[in-house]
Amino acid sequence: MKSTVVLIDPEIMNGTPCFAGTHVPIRAFFDYLEGGHPMAYFFEDFPSVTKAQVTMLLEEAKYRCLAAALYEDTFGRIRSKGIAPTPARPRNQNGSGNEFKISRMTSP
Repeated sequence: MKSTVVLIDPEIMNGTPCFAGTHVPIRAFFDYLEGGHPMAYFFEDFPSVTKAQVTMLLEEAKYRCLAAALYEDTFGRIRSKGIAPTPARPRNQNGSGNEFKISRMTSP
């Protein structure tokens, strides 16, 4: 999923991830939060960033965080039961195919 809020452009702030349409680094927002400052202070200091951009940034961060946690949980549980994904043999004659099957791990 490509972000609509975060822009990484070598021409803007030497490629530092910024809010799209601004020269405000994304890190500045998280630094404000980490420092215990209210979001209102951030908007006062960086008026070019809109509340909608911050809301979308937080939504994207939430989505990515939950997706990563779900992925870790799913594959973590599979590995803990001794099952691991292994490549399946291609189904077509020309050798292409990205199919995977689940098989039990065996001890060497």
